Amino acid sequence: MALATLLATLIVISAPAFGKGNVNKHIRKQHGTAYVPGEVVVAKDGGGYAIRKVDADTLGVVKQKAEEIEAEKDVRAAGPNYAYEPSFTPNDPFVDQQYNLRRIRARGAWEYSLATGVTIGFVDTGYYAAHSDLDAKIRGEYDFVEEDEVAQDSGYHGTTVVGVAAAETNNAEGIAAAGFNAGFLMATGCTDVCLSSDTALAVGWLVGQGLRSSTSPSARSRNRQETPCSGLRCRGRRKRGRS
Repeated sequence: MALATLLATLIVISAPAFGKGNVNKHIRKQHGTAYVPGEVVVAKDGGGYAIRKVDADTLGVVKQKAEEIEAEKDVRAAGPNYAYEPSFTPNDPFVDQQYNLRRIRARGAWEYSLATGVTIGFVDTGYYAAHSDLDAKIRGEYDFVEEDEVAQDSGYHGTTVVGVAAAETNNAEGIAAAGFNAGFLMATGCTDVCLSSDTALAVGWLVGQGLRSSTSPSARSRNRQETPCSGLRCRGRRKRGRS
């Protein structure tokens, strides 16, 4: 039964939304699917829809009754009266302007996971550490250009990229991030042009930091055992990214 569009239209027109009125007490969930027991949505050949009462309580029996009704003359389609909840929408003020989130269907993904405990690694131009949407999300940082432990952004690129993926979300400020609760590691590998020869150490550092950071996800860089780039390993690399 191809009823997805037909039923979605009928639900919007005829059924109250979740949380309104007394509809919740009639809705039941079975195997993760919400439906109204004892009701079948019927689409007629001549147009129009109707809700028909049936003697059925479980979802399987409701589906069987719908198949029997669909075999009747003048019935185009029939199926359970499924219940739908609106997708979660963060309260960040610019979320409705973020085409990227609509494009990747982020709201649907957030219904399954908010990426809690996930850490995303970046090799970029650094990030703006004082940014209110980023300061609580950093899990570790290193600057391979200046060879220090502050990955301050030299421009805007790194801050923008990190924000799209891991900015603080649902905090009534700025944008929403696709990664929602995910934190991030930042390795500054360049300022203007990123070369593979400059960023290789940064990528390796991210792998190591990711493994160690998992034991202390709230620390800014407490787990560092050594300076990731020093002496001869970094000599000659510091300024190449600036050209």
